[in-house]
Amino acid sequence: MTLVFRVGSCTECATTAQSAAFDILQSSRQAGRLRHANGSTFPSGVPAMYARLRQLLERVANASSFEQASVELMEALAGFCRNNDDLEAPRGAEVVHGSVHLRSSRAYRRLIPHAFATGGKAGDVVRSAELWSWVSRWRRALIIDTALLQVIIPSGDGERMDLDASHDDIELTASVRRYLDQQASHILVLPLLDLSQALAGMVTLEFDAADQIGEVFPPPALVETLQTVVDAAAPRLLTRPPRANQGFETDELLPVAGPTMTPVLELLAAFARHGETLLLSGQTGTGKSRLARWCHAQSPRADGPFEVLDLMTIPETMHMARLMGWKRGAFTGATSNVDGAVSRAHGGTLFIDEIDKLSADTQAGLLQLLEDRSYRVLGDNGGDRRADVRFIVGTNVDLMSQVEAGRFRRDLYYRIHVLPVQVPALDERSDEIADWARFMLARCSQQLDAGDWKFSESALLELEKQSWPGNLRQLDNVVRRTHIMARARGGEAAVTRADVLRALAMENPTAPSISDHLRRAAHAFVQLALTGDGHGRPLNLELADAFAGHVLDQAVKCSPSKAKAFDLVGLGNLVEHKNHYRRYRKAQEDIAALERREAQVHAMGPLASEEAKHRGAD
Repeated sequence: MTLVFRVGSCTECATTAQSAAFDILQSSRQAGRLRHANGSTFPSGVPAMYARLRQLLERVANASSFEQASVELMEALAGFCRNNDDLEAPRGAEVVHGSVHLRSSRAYRRLIPHAFATGGKAGDVVRSAELWSWVSRWRRALIIDTALLQVIIPSGDGERMDLDASHDDIELTASVRRYLDQQASHILVLPLLDLSQALAGMVTLEFDAADQIGEVFPPPALVETLQTVVDAAAPRLLTRPPRANQGFETDELLPVAGPTMTPVLELLAAFARHGETLLLSGQTGTGKSRLARWCHAQSPRADGPFEVLDLMTIPETMHMARLMGWKRGAFTGATSNVDGAVSRAHGGTLFIDEIDKLSADTQAGLLQLLEDRSYRVLGDNGGDRRADVRFIVGTNVDLMSQVEAGRFRRDLYYRIHVLPVQVPALDERSDEIADWARFMLARCSQQLDAGDWKFSESALLELEKQSWPGNLRQLDNVVRRTHIMARARGGEAAVTRADVLRALAMENPTAPSISDHLRRAAHAFVQLALTGDGHGRPLNLELADAFAGHVLDQAVKCSPSKAKAFDLVGLGNLVEHKNHYRRYRKAQEDIAALERREAQVHAMGPLASEEAKHRGAD
């Protein structure tokens, strides 16, 4: 049975909240989410469901945070499942786990797990992230029968797809199999859509309903009702603010944790406890390596090794060898047995940075490694080895764009995109700049055994005002530079605003330097000479005196008097002997001579200019 509403009558809308609920349900019906019988009254049982839905919408609207609203939604969904007389759902089935996943196609934003009173561990639902690729592909409710390994689409004709069979749209990967091998007998996945009908996340409910193995459970009518509830609550749920940040405990690996990073760190802390592949995306210098090491320290593998494979530093032809290892004689230059990164990380974590740089053949090898958890050392005839490793991968590019360009395997993309997290740039974490600067200065002072150095408040304010396209790496460079400059000038052990300004001035300037301008002017002069030479009339180097003439001319224009201008450029002695007028007249003549010569060359025609350009390139 489906929730049926009478459109056109608001007799039941006795309160503002009830009217709002009715409006949402009517909008959902118009969007194709609800079916109705024109002119019919509410069937038996529906008024009670309507009242529960109205109460849910009130609780979600009044929730102080997205996290609280998500729990309210999951409890309400479980309530609809338990009070199921009018939806013909069998007794004895229990909802054991739930989760709300808020994410885009690129990265997670929130993950709210919830364990119901019937038992189970809330943390287990983290692995339901494996199902994201399916719901994003179909954008409709899905049921997974974990015993029969079937995916059921309850809408329409109730199509069943065997996960063990080859199918274009689904594949039973080893990681999905590990997820399905748990207490739940059935898993319901409900898409979470925003007002524009874009996929904003998903809601998963896990059932212990052993008596319903082989049946379509939950029944299609109940699934449609649950999807309606999610659709009705979504507009309010998605506008709830995140929980107020309580701060995050820092340590040696995580010395700074500002409010902006707290939601990201909460996600990472949840993901760290599980063995699935974690993808860290973010600009160069945002601290992905540090975060990967921190995740390892939070994981059950913390006592194991942490290995880093930075593909930026490895020739492409050696990617496979460095990953898998090799035996002596496996290839030219292999003079000894060498353990690969997978072997060295056994029992721990392997962080593969710059994953987008991975060579094509190594992409295939990594795909098999992630799927089968086995690998073969190059040149080893002894068979495959088991890989007891948790993988974290990092990238500073949009991997999907690499997939679309044919540079990255699509199947590998989906294997590593289970738990994607976007690391914000430092400019988005301005609340951390001062703390990072203090940490970096203390570290630098300790390394140099230079005592206890501090930043002045004005120095920190100056750092906070800056943009940091190079992120933490750039900030560290500037802090080191300020420390060197401050020590060189002597005085108290404090970095001042003046030290910061001098250090910042040495960064890549936004405008070209005077040397750059002079080089361009010299290049233009030579190009003009080449053009003239093409007609047998080269330029005389004396015409370059016009450069000095322009400098003097600008000094005069920018000074209150000619005397001050000459003094500005070191020619004050000419003023004393009254020779500066003659020198200024000479500057004007030099400028005019070059302008005349330039006009003559340009009059020689464009063909000569093109020939000269090519000669200059040669």
